[in-house]
Amino acid sequence: REEDPEVRGTATARGNDQVLPITASIGVADSLVEGATLSVVIKAAYRALYEAKGTGGNAVKRGAVAARASGQPYRHSAAAAGGGEY
Repeated sequence: REEDPEVRGTATARGNDQVLPITASIGVADSLVEGATLSVVIKAAYRALYEAKGTGGNAVKRGAVAARASGQPYRHSAAAAGGGEY
């Protein structure tokens, strides 16, 4: 069957088929902060993921790893901060 380029990527429900709504929520993070651990970067990505989910899906959010203030003890939970949208 030849595909019509206007409808590529779409599907038509037939018989017992059901159309399912699908959304994608993506959280990403990186670290340019010296001394940031993998654990802190992963936590920032998780926070960004749940921020994207909270907007209803179909979103990519970026998590930031904040620099720790001098003289402050390093705390993993405080190091990952919310970010912005790509």
